Amino acid sequence: MSYPRGAGSPAGYYQHHIDAPGLLPSQLFESAGGLIIALILFLAPRHKKAFAGLQFYLLVVLYAVMRFFIEYTRVYGQAQMIGPFTHNQVICIVLFFTFGYLILKNILANSGQKKNATHKK
Repeated sequence: MSYPRGAGSPAGYYQHHIDAPGLLPSQLFESAGGLIIALILFLAPRHKKAFAGLQFYLLVVLYAVMRFFIEYTRVYGQAQMIGPFTHNQVICIVLFFTFGYLILKNILANSGQKKNATHKK
C-alpha cells in the first residue's frame, strides 16, 4: 500500500510548507483520548467513600497524561521548547504532580478519619 509522499503510515500526512517528515492527526488522538477519559470518569467511584472532587482531580491527571504524549505528534521549533519538553508538556507535568498530590492527600486523610472513627467506637 502506498502512502502520501513523506508519510510513514496511513495516519501520516506530509505538509509541503513545513519541513517535517510526516504529521499525525493529533486532533483525532485527542478526541479518542477524551472519550477514554470520559469512560474512566464514568466508571470512577462516585459513592460516599470517595472524597468530594475525586472525579475532577482524576480528569486533570488523566488529561495531563494524555496531552503530554499527544505533544509528541506535533511539530515545534526550538523556541517553543524548554529542554527536551514543549511548554505544554511542562504544564502537563506540573498539573500531573499537583493533582496527583491532592488525590493522595485526600485518600490518606480519608483513611485516617476512618481509623479514628473505628478507634472511638
